[in-house]
Amino acid sequence: MRKVLVLAVVVAFTLCSRSTTASAATVFLDTFELATYSSPPVEEDINDELLGGRQPFGASSYTEAGAAFIQDDNVPPPIDDALVLRTSANANASASSADLDADFGADLAGKKYRVSYDVQVDHAPGIAADNWQAFAIGDTSADGPNGASADFGILLRLDGGWQAFLDGAAVANGGGSGIVPGLPYSIDFDFDETIASPTVTATVNATLGAVVLGTLPIDALNPGTAFESGGRFFELKVFQGANGALLDTRLDNFQIEVIPEPASLALLTLASISCLAIRRKR
Repeated sequence: MRKVLVLAVVVAFTLCSRSTTASAATVFLDTFELATYSSPPVEEDINDELLGGRQPFGASSYTEAGAAFIQDDNVPPPIDDALVLRTSANANASASSADLDADFGADLAGKKYRVSYDVQVDHAPGIAADNWQAFAIGDTSADGPNGASADFGILLRLDGGWQAFLDGAAVANGGGSGIVPGLPYSIDFDFDETIASPTVTATVNATLGAVVLGTLPIDALNPGTAFESGGRFFELKVFQGANGALLDTRLDNFQIEVIPEPASLALLTLASISCLAIRRKR
């Protein structure tokens, strides 16, 4: 009994002496920094920049479509050097995208994780509802937020509207995302694959505050089939409708983090009680 008590006090003292809140583990981070600067600012191809040490948490390439490039445009942080996705046709529909070629399934399957990035969208005068920026995660390289290969996708319209997709089918929509063209915002996607029906919660952190767009079960349409191939591929995309305005979308600080599970309730309870006892003796 004495040995057990001593062990409990040692464990409790260790927990009292350091933080019991574990920090998230970064799996991937891309700050889209130019390897070298020049004057005037230049545009660089994404894959060319891979040799410049842009990605400190693992090497990966991007598959680009449309106008996708790295740019140093001297915009103040948080959007400084950035991945730029640009549309190019004012009278016709136009899209640009960057697909992260790496499959993060081995790092993320069965865990809680957050995917986040910063955004700033500038556009010429036109109809904002026909313009959107999108995110998708799928079993294979995604083909847009509403593509069949995207287990989950969401598009954010410049008029504040949004629409979510599962396996290519629209499942939710709304307004009031807080997005304002010309101002920076960030978006967090919190995935929970530790439960029987995995979910994702989307949050927009805009100028006027955080807006939670909602929590969706990823496999709601086909229970038990979310990420059926085990793959986790990511895509960033922008679209300009036939009646929309030309877009320049700057994306920065694309990050994937695994959220550790909290310590067991019993251990935390023991630590709390023992900490109080130690403090009283002092």
